[in-house]
Amino acid sequence: MPRDWRGYDRLLFDIYSDRQAISTLTLQIYDDPEMKPGPKAARGYYEARNKILIQNGWNHAEIRLGALHTASYDRALNMGRIQRITLLAERGAFPLTLYLDNFRLVSGEEPRKTASRVQPQDTVTVIDDRFFVVRQVAHPEDVPEAADVTALRRDAENEAELLAKTIQAAQTQGIETIYAERHMVTADLGLRIRPLLAWFNNDDSKRAMFSYVASVCRESRRELEDKSQDIDRLQALLLLLSIVHEILTFFPVNFCADARSSS
Repeated sequence: MPRDWRGYDRLLFDIYSDRQAISTLTLQIYDDPEMKPGPKAARGYYEARNKILIQNGWNHAEIRLGALHTASYDRALNMGRIQRITLLAERGAFPLTLYLDNFRLVSGEEPRKTASRVQPQDTVTVIDDRFFVVRQVAHPEDVPEAADVTALRRDAENEAELLAKTIQAAQTQGIETIYAERHMVTADLGLRIRPLLAWFNNDDSKRAMFSYVASVCRESRRELEDKSQDIDRLQALLLLLSIVHEILTFFPVNFCADARSSS
């Protein structure tokens, strides 16, 4: 890789991990030949701390070179004399084995012969100086999922819908539903929000999320149904007591009057 990066607009590379847990990497780019990596470097280098997300499988990094500044932010990186690239992981991530591949500098549209092979579920980290975005190669809804995950999703959606209807019915009876409504928020997070995030939009995470959503919605619905049935039984009992009260109030008077007249 050349030391002169002028004329290029992106640094691209790929990282493969066979680890199930999520981790992050820090990227450092040095432009001073006298500067050595470490705390004494006085932050006179570019640093993207913990901004490269690493998940199980292939991960792709894109660093935009248009406006990189040193970590101290007191000057722009000299793109004409790049000396060193360093990738670091936090100590807590170890043991960690990563496979790095296809480091290249690109300007404009990348030719197919150098482009990496990608899958819809692959993670992509795009770094633009201080800012970064993590996404997947495909749109979240286009990332394929296993058949059992799809079945779990449908079950969770069905349980959430049933809980919503049960909440409406309970409210008409005057039953407090605030604790059940919180599970509707959980369902919204698990079914619609988290699957938009690259680190949740995978089969293992979705199995756990959808199973949990279905479980809490089902349990909450049954609790509300039990309360509703208790209310129905109480109302029936109150109605019965009211009828008995009316009988005891009026019929004994008539009975006594009939008894006196017959004597």
